[in-house]
Amino acid sequence: MADFGIVPAMEINCEAPMSTLYTELDEQEQRGKLSFVSVRSTNTDCISAVTAGTPGSGIITGIPKVEVSMANAKKVGRVIAAYYGTVPNGFLATVVGLHVDAAKTATAARTFRRMKSDLFVEKFGNDSFIYKFARGKVSTSDFLTYQHNFAIEARICEFPIPNEDESVIARRDAKRQALLDAMASSEQVWVDTYTVAFNKAKKAHENARGLRKVRLARTRDLCEELMANPPRCAVDVTTLLNRRACEQAKMIPLLFRTMDERVRFWFDHVTKDTIASHLGAAMSVVDIR
Repeated sequence: MADFGIVPAMEINCEAPMSTLYTELDEQEQRGKLSFVSVRSTNTDCISAVTAGTPGSGIITGIPKVEVSMANAKKVGRVIAAYYGTVPNGFLATVVGLHVDAAKTATAARTFRRMKSDLFVEKFGNDSFIYKFARGKVSTSDFLTYQHNFAIEARICEFPIPNEDESVIARRDAKRQALLDAMASSEQVWVDTYTVAFNKAKKAHENARGLRKVRLARTRDLCEELMANPPRCAVDVTTLLNRRACEQAKMIPLLFRTMDERVRFWFDHVTKDTIASHLGAAMSVVDIR
């Protein structure tokens, strides 16, 4: 394979199941009277209204007059981040208050910075749902693209070249076999990767409880499905009757697609469940419906 520069897949990032389903979220009507939180930026005229997750969510409206703990700062920060995607600097007073004492002002500023950093990691860090979701989808897309294009390249090798001699024929046949071997090797990596993930989730599920058990069941089921269905060539290569048709049927890797094509890719994969899972950590303080 090295002679032809054909490299099979060596590593696969598993897809992440939904941690929260949209249909699992409570309807507002089921909660009775709900409280509303208005958050105002001190640097802008923007006001956003966000529905609190429960009447007793502990959200304090207005600018705090006392020192705010990290736990309470994160509660208010999650409400703001649910609306803006992050916590803008203009909301410092809303989250940690304004203080006359210089020491309290410095403490509040440190609390605000740490809160912003923690919430960013929570929403977008390496252990966040959205990071694992995006990494898994990109990995699956790349795997499909390479398997698809390897299959088409192998099909191209079946077409004779005008005036080729025995050595060229032998090389063409060897390249085709190298491509088929790379496809088989890549598929085995896929199966092995998801088998390990399936067994790990299955074992953990046996002793888990509550929400963790539900989420592990989703991981187990998703891994089992993908383990049994590795992505393969998306076309019947026998319908490709010449080199030109083969070249036209090749897929472009996600990284090299146009911006519109990449946006369409994510529109096709992001659902209400994806958004609910991304905002899942804010469910206790925000009605994310």
